[in-house]
Amino acid sequence: MGTERISQLCERLARDATLQDVLTQGGVNVEEWDALYEAVLAGADPQALTGLLDRIDLIADHLGLDPVTSGSREYRPLPTGLPGYRSVEAWRCPHQRACGRSQVGGSTAPTCGLTGDALEQIRVVSG
Repeated sequence: MGTERISQLCERLARDATLQDVLTQGGVNVEEWDALYEAVLAGADPQALTGLLDRIDLIADHLGLDPVTSGSREYRPLPTGLPGYRSVEAWRCPHQRACGRSQVGGSTAPTCGLTGDALEQIRVVSG
């Protein structure tokens, strides 16, 4: 559960360059951002960050925003009848304890919305 929440936060921060400032103005202080940043880089157990992630969502709620550390997953089945092996190039979280964020496509590495680190390129093969 914790890794998904960090992934959601990372993705939302990457999509909206103003979100962190808005949340900071709403009450998330610099020490909290620093603690989250350091925990992600150190590979801390995401469950240990539950209180901080809850606080970020509470502040987002007070600001009239959707929760920024939780959300729904999207499921799209693959077309049936695909022959043989299939592969896809994608980007994933580069940190020691990966948050689960991934992104398909693009020739330039997207960045982690929390730490600014480039996502790592991977190839997924199925069949």
